[in-house]
Amino acid sequence: MSQPLQVVYQQVTVPLEHYDWREIEVEQQQEQLNSFLNSDRANGFDLEKPCPMRLTLFRLADDAYEVVWTRHFIVADGLTILLLLSEVAQIYQAICEQQSF
Repeated sequence: MSQPLQVVYQQVTVPLEHYDWREIEVEQQQEQLNSFLNSDRANGFDLEKPCPMRLTLFRLADDAYEVVWTRHFIVADGLTILLLLSEVAQIYQAICEQQSF
């Protein structure tokens, strides 16, 4: 392509994987998480596909989770990330307090 082209989709599906690691010892969880992070970084993104981000949820204990949000840098800049994370925190707090959002 001789000229860059930005395509903005009205709706995309963000890939979401989830793992239940409750039966794994804490030290092994950390080792597996580090291995996952290295592998996830190496995967990169195909910018010809509609969603340059993915989410991975790890259940570490009955009441403990780890969320990994992997995104291409073109998805959002630093200010946008702060706004988005603030909104996610507000939604999470509302859910915890059983309020609507």
